[in-house]
Amino acid sequence: LHDPLWSYDGTDWQAKNVGGFSPSVSYARTMAFDTNRRMAVLLGARASAAGLGNPFNESVWEWDGTAWLERPQSGQQPRLTGSGDSLCYDTFRQECVLFGDEPGTVDGYQTTDLYPAPDFLRCIWRWNGKQWQADPPTPTVGVPFEFFHSMCFDSARNALVLFGGEGSTAQFDVTNYTYEIIYQDSPVVLK
Repeated sequence: LHDPLWSYDGTDWQAKNVGGFSPSVSYARTMAFDTNRRMAVLLGARASAAGLGNPFNESVWEWDGTAWLERPQSGQQPRLTGSGDSLCYDTFRQECVLFGDEPGTVDGYQTTDLYPAPDFLRCIWRWNGKQWQADPPTPTVGVPFEFFHSMCFDSARNALVLFGGEGSTAQFDVTNYTYEIIYQDSPVVLK
């Protein structure tokens, strides 16, 4: 994103933040809009300086409509190196939700040490603008870890909806399946 960010007003395109401080995008990147905080959230951009990103030098950047802001990360942290993750905004929890081929660190332990394969890649990562929180691997039957999928949040049913994507084996190489990860009444518990 060393090139300017562009916005569209329905008629014309306009360059934003020309020449300003901006993220350097790496191979893995995804973006969503946090409607509660009115911020565009970009994942998978390189940290601008040592110590600002996670242990893999990946940062969370947010666009406030005027400038890019690099956010310090705390709490449980995904690696942010997965190339096919999806990020969407969850209106029920009012957080951005990341799902895909994304291991990370939970309470000082690697997810690869906490959960058997492929479950360590099936965590749901939530970003509230200040820190990450990891939900355990999704208990929804039939939802494999995915990458290169599309994802959105259905606020009428409090559900993450995943479509398409690929898994790691021929068994999970899907292109036209739809999965739902549905919340119970409490925003903390998944069905």
